[in-house]
Amino acid sequence: MEVNFSTNSWWLGTLLIMALTTIPVKIGAEMFGALNKELKYCALAVVLGTISAILLAKLVGGFLAFVLTFIAISLIYWQVLQISFAWSFIFTIVVVLIQLAVIQGLGQFGELIVS
Repeated sequence: MEVNFSTNSWWLGTLLIMALTTIPVKIGAEMFGALNKELKYCALAVVLGTISAILLAKLVGGFLAFVLTFIAISLIYWQVLQISFAWSFIFTIVVVLIQLAVIQGLGQFGELIVS
């Protein structure tokens, strides 16, 4: 099976990645009762979290970058989504678990299509 993508398909890829990362944040914001649970705030939190993760990976590297990224993303969720400081760390774990579940589901769906 051959799949060809247009050079302009990066828009589609960007939208897909944003959906796969923003929707779990939106679900988590609803679950945790965030004050700013609109999709625009969730997308802003995802973009800021991604930028901080990239910067920390480049500047610090290693396991310390992983730990600092977790803390930075938790702080971003705390400020942007307006959830409590203590719950922001648990919120981050829940969102990561939702994202992993979505990826797992998509992988199994892909196996069904291919086989």
